[in-house]
Amino acid sequence: MLKTMITGCDVASYQETWKPRRGHVFAIVKASQGTTYKNPERIRQLRLARAAKMVVGHYHFLEAGNLDGQLANFVAAADVRTGDLIAIDWEQKYVKKKAVRSASSAEKDTFLKLLARRYPRHRIGLYCNVDWWRNRDTTGRYGDFLWIAWYNASEPPIRARWTIWQYSQSNGLDKNRSIFPSQRALRSWANGHALPVVVDRRGKVSFRGGQTCGCVATSLPLVEQDMIKHGIIKHNIDIWQLGYRTDVNASGRTHAGGGSVDVDQYSDDALRIWRKWGWTTQHRTKAQGFDFDHGHGFPYGCTHLSAEAQDQARDWKRGKNGLTQHQDVTGPGWQVLNWKTAIKQLAKGVPVPKADIHTKDELVMADRVEKTRTKGQLLPAPMKGKPHYEWLRLDDKGGVSFILRPGKIIGGIIELTVSGLGANRSLYLFPGAYDVTRNRNGGKDKITKRATDASHPIKIDGAARGWVRTRVPFDWVLGNPADGADYRALRFRVASDGAKSKVERLDVSGWFID
Repeated sequence: MLKTMITGCDVASYQETWKPRRGHVFAIVKASQGTTYKNPERIRQLRLARAAKMVVGHYHFLEAGNLDGQLANFVAAADVRTGDLIAIDWEQKYVKKKAVRSASSAEKDTFLKLLARRYPRHRIGLYCNVDWWRNRDTTGRYGDFLWIAWYNASEPPIRARWTIWQYSQSNGLDKNRSIFPSQRALRSWANGHALPVVVDRRGKVSFRGGQTCGCVATSLPLVEQDMIKHGIIKHNIDIWQLGYRTDVNASGRTHAGGGSVDVDQYSDDALRIWRKWGWTTQHRTKAQGFDFDHGHGFPYGCTHLSAEAQDQARDWKRGKNGLTQHQDVTGPGWQVLNWKTAIKQLAKGVPVPKADIHTKDELVMADRVEKTRTKGQLLPAPMKGKPHYEWLRLDDKGGVSFILRPGKIIGGIIELTVSGLGANRSLYLFPGAYDVTRNRNGGKDKITKRATDASHPIKIDGAARGWVRTRVPFDWVLGNPADGADYRALRFRVASDGAKSKVERLDVSGWFID
């Protein structure tokens, strides 16, 4: 178990004598259940938690059916304030000690979306136990954080990246741990900052059915999330072999210590992701004498490697592949980058932070975005059956422009909320970029390069309730301006076949390297 975890509790009506305990820095209070029940103790419990300067959360026990009514009940019951957490309690419902039909995985996903639309500035998460996560969940969706129940001294045995762990029910109190190293870190994240990375420094840990070191246990899930974000995988990296194994002859004892991992994700696109996170992952093929094609590597700078893997690390530094032939490394993105350094640079964008709450590292972009948010703008309609795009006017000039500092921006998202987009209607949109050269004589600036693809728009289907909220990444249009250009302008084009569709809100956030 990570020693840096902070502790807290969750409370409901039966804990009517609850008071904040020493050492507990967060409290999650039951607000409501179903369409009518409200926790009669919630007001007192929230008042005590806020008075004790705890990070506060609210949860709703989700029942089957009438999700709109349940949302209305939660909104009426919960006193949600800035920086508060919100969670769904997804578990078995009992009536007179008999189990009855509970909310389905699909209903859980829908309610997560309803909460996110109602509380766009708050972290929305899911509470369930390990059995429900493994056997009832069908999608792997949990919103911004997973709160998992597992009453055991060892950490929850699941692959998903959990944030809160309910580890005990004793003496009338549910006790929880969270991955955050301090209350300040939890509060910062609750207010929209990126989830911090806690480095596991252990030399040997259980991990996904095998054993490895803390370097892999920390870094690989971040690489995994980045691959999901870029569409390389849907769920998880396929691991063939971890560390602390001497039973595979072809490994040449490179897996005898920690660090080394064999995987099925070794295409050029996958290698580019591995290597930007400080991994030495490279091709291993049948032509090189292996039984099957795969990827092999380790986080560069890992201190738990076997002697044979350390030899490979020295080869990597020279640009060689670590095999007896000492051939050059193949594939894109070779660099000698310590994995911890890579995390400091990149982890701010994985997972995606809330788009409308900006971290300290986003202030350059946020300063401009605050002035360009729009409300109530009618969208243009498609023409002759084809999407007819127009610049979304965010200010007097139309579009929204940022000076993208060379080498500083590593990604970003546009978050768009549209009303009046009913069922059988669609929203068409894409982000784009232009390189611009300023006219020093006061004339019109010159567009020198186009970095968009108007022939492949992103299509978003409407919803029965009419409101649609979507996020679009724009990391694929980023990069340094062309030679001679002063800046790259990010612009957003949008259209709708709904006659009364309006843009209610647009926010942009980006992730910067310090």
